[in-house]
Amino acid sequence: MTAVLGFGGVKANAQHVVIDPKLYKKWNALEFNLVYQGDRFSIKITRTDVTIHSNASNKNHRAFMVAGQLVDCVPGKFAVAKY
Repeated sequence: MTAVLGFGGVKANAQHVVIDPKLYKKWNALEFNLVYQGDRFSIKITRTDVTIHSNASNKNHRAFMVAGQLVDCVPGKFAVAKY
């Protein structure tokens, strides 16, 4: 939880998930799974981008706010945001 919330900068509200990465300087990446409002996501944060995979079984498009940019996550697809 500390890594995801702290270094991943993950917060959630009723509209979207916010990811504002602050990776630990000795890490190259942080990977974790997330369930938001019943939908499942796999997230990988690197030094330059955030990749979000929306599980194919998800029922809804979900909005993520990654480093200030809105990213639409479609079920069964990958979304990449540079920061």
